[in-house]
Amino acid sequence: MCVAIAMIEARGAAAKFPPAYSPDSNPIEKMCSKLKPLLRGWARAHATGVVRRLHADI
Repeated sequence: MCVAIAMIEARGAAAKFPPAYSPDSNPIEKMCSKLKPLLRGWARAHATGVVRRLHADI
């Protein structure tokens, strides 16, 4: 047992640790996973348009 935990428990308190990180339980990660395909599609559509204009101007 860790010395710090022993000291905490000696005072009658309990040491609680947060659960392991899980992207499945993080609402920000869920939102980003929905947003990424939209951004990629937008970037692809706009990049294609830019290339077409460059070719048209040349």
